[in-house]
Amino acid sequence: YSIDGKKLYKASKWASELRLAEGLEIICDKAISFHWSEQAGIREIFLPKSLSAIGDLAFFNNKSIKKIYFPDSVNYISHVNPFAGCNELEEIVTYKKNNEINNQYVIHEGFLFDRTNWMLITELPFKHKELLDLNDKHKISFYNWNEFEIRKIGCYAFYGTEIETIDFSGKISPSIDIPDSCFCDSNVKSIKLPIFCDRIGEKAFYQSKLESINLDSVLRIEKEAF
Repeated sequence: YSIDGKKLYKASKWASELRLAEGLEIICDKAISFHWSEQAGIREIFLPKSLSAIGDLAFFNNKSIKKIYFPDSVNYISHVNPFAGCNELEEIVTYKKNNEINNQYVIHEGFLFDRTNWMLITELPFKHKELLDLNDKHKISFYNWNEFEIRKIGCYAFYGTEIETIDFSGKISPSIDIPDSCFCDSNVKSIKLPIFCDRIGEKAFYQSKLESINLDSVLRIEKEAF
């Protein structure tokens, strides 16, 4: 912690349950992250009611975490997916109805969504996804996305995903970026982009299993995108 207890720089990684102290306001970038070779041990994290901000990749690669208890005080969740690599995450527990964290952030049909910025921040595990094809748990389409238009996608949003086929038609902005590391290290094999795609970012599909993608409308492809 910082001297005043308002910032968390690094946390213990080995306890099965992590309760962060009241008075904490900011979880800094990669504060509770794991190197790929480290064995994660944390299964539950209780965030304090004083918390206001969560930084880039804050919980990165925590492969044992099952639940995070989320207060409604959080007014900033980094668009560089704090939950990237948390492949066993089963639930974000909120204290409001309808899976709302607060007026800005909501868990909608299996995704964490920033309503203020119209951004899909991250996906959540399969059992939360109402959009999945019931005959194929590795296929997802946004065609029936009913409430929010997606105008942006966060970096690392689908990092390590087990989904193999993704269709971004439906309530997706007709022009959208695929940001840096969005599908890095994932099982995605086929993706249908929106009508226009301004940019595919650095390492967007790096070390993925991609086999099929429509690139006709892409204006710029960054280095190591594939």
